[in-house]
Amino acid sequence: MNKMISLKKAEYGYVLFFAAALLLLAGIMLMANPVHAAMFNPISSQLSVGSSGSNVTNLQAFLASDSNIYPEGRVTGYYGGLTRAAVMQFQANYEISMVGAVGPITLAKINSVINAGYGIDVYAPTISNISVQKTNNTATFSWATSELAGGKVYYSTSPFGMSEAVGSFSEPFITGGLTMMAVNSQSSQHVVVSNLHPNTTYYYIIEAQDASGNVSVTLQSAFATN
Repeated sequence: MNKMISLKKAEYGYVLFFAAALLLLAGIMLMANPVHAAMFNPISSQLSVGSSGSNVTNLQAFLASDSNIYPEGRVTGYYGGLTRAAVMQFQANYEISMVGAVGPITLAKINSVINAGYGIDVYAPTISNISVQKTNNTATFSWATSELAGGKVYYSTSPFGMSEAVGSFSEPFITGGLTMMAVNSQSSQHVVVSNLHPNTTYYYIIEAQDASGNVSVTLQSAFATN
């Protein structure tokens, strides 16, 4: 009897071991092949209230991918009031006239977003882990973003003038100083600025922009060269 109990305990241990190994393998495969975005079918015709069919189904599935756009998330194949409201929210986010119908401009924008492979993206990248390594005539700016993004550093010996952006996908107005662009779109950036003056205070702003055009900036800060 004791041998049978020991055997069952051993079998149970092997099962747990193999289950844990499978979970670990699945996690490794997921990290090696991350899912970047859901894929959606393009819309092939203009749509409005009363429309029905596969194009409406595709539209609703696309809009439902963002609960801020289409919180009800109903995919019925019929273009009713809820779909109209979701289309209007999409149009507002992308600065298109809020007519509530999928006309030529909205149709082109929806298919452009679908073809880009990012889904509905109205969220700007978050900038973090900022550091500035300086010498007497150079400064190396490093930062991370929450998604792949291009980067830009504004720098000046005088404080910048800043005005708020006027649209969802536009940059703020920053006046004064010079800029240095990051070469690639990535989640970790390093930008080197040279030909600085020694023993001088410089003001800087970091900007990040993702593939969908969402922009974020830091508040201006300062550093002094050696």
